Amino acid sequence: MKDEKFIRYVHELTADYARDLTDEDIDKILASVPEEPESERDETAWPKFVRTVLSNLYDEPRRSKGRYATLGDFLKEARKATNFTQADVAAALGKDIALVERIESDRTPLSSLDPTDTADLACLLSIHIKALKDMLPRQIHLPPSTGGSRGLLTMTPGVSMRISDTDAQWLEEVRRVLKVYDRGDLIN
Repeated sequence: MKDEKFIRYVHELTADYARDLTDEDIDKILASVPEEPESERDETAWPKFVRTVLSNLYDEPRRSKGRYATLGDFLKEARKATNFTQADVAAALGKDIALVERIESDRTPLSSLDPTDTADLACLLSIHIKALKDMLPRQIHLPPSTGGSRGLLTMTPGVSMRISDTDAQWLEEVRRVLKVYDRGDLIN
């Protein structure tokens, strides 16, 4: 299966966006795909290939959102780097393409996504829980009022920006799923 055409294809997919894959990297990718009966291989080979390539795209989990404002931005960049379609990613996740479209279009608040789907995507794209937290909207929380004037907000002791309780619960559920998946690299 490892021939020059395949190696060239993988290098072309990742040339502009990620580190160059070595022959050792490609061997590792190919070795991670278990053998299956021939009848199952045709239906599952491509989604497994997509999953393997995307999960090996980056060396380290991305701990900050960096230039990515949303999960959709992470996903679009990874697809762009690999030339995979939304349908490819959906098949790799075992989900309907509508989920990938919703995530990429940012039509849905992050915390309204199913925590398991989010954890699956975090695993696929090596996104650390801290980066997911940074993508959640912040709310202003004021200390109990002690009187005084209203109308001006200044950053004083006791004023903080934090995620909502609902978002915090959702994030904790994503963390729990990642723990079940034994993905300490994405939560520690």
